[in-house]
Amino acid sequence: MLLKDENLEIETESTCDIYTTNNLIVYNGGCLVANADALKLFYKLKDIINKPTIIALVCNVTEAYKTNVILNIRKLKEKYPYHEIFITGCINDKVKDKFEKLGKIIKKEDMWDLDNYE
Repeated sequence: MLLKDENLEIETESTCDIYTTNNLIVYNGGCLVANADALKLFYKLKDIINKPTIIALVCNVTEAYKTNVILNIRKLKEKYPYHEIFITGCINDKVKDKFEKLGKIIKKEDMWDLDNYE
């Protein structure tokens, strides 16, 4: 499903939610709590991000979630090669190395410090 208004595009699929406007894409591949965080983060950043940016909130609860998120981040990297990628959400030290190759890691406790996305 694709919903639009003049400033926001929301794309939802069975496996993820993507919020986009101008220079900012916020991708959620996790649970409903992560989706609420993604939408809140999107609204906090949408008017202050000046460079092309992708923020991916990830989940590593199951291997399937982790694999799906990695595949979707790779697709976003291919589609938007000039966007800087930040990865946050439920990343623990056990899976962190799998995501470090894809973008800059921001720990969940630091995700609300908006300076981390500059």
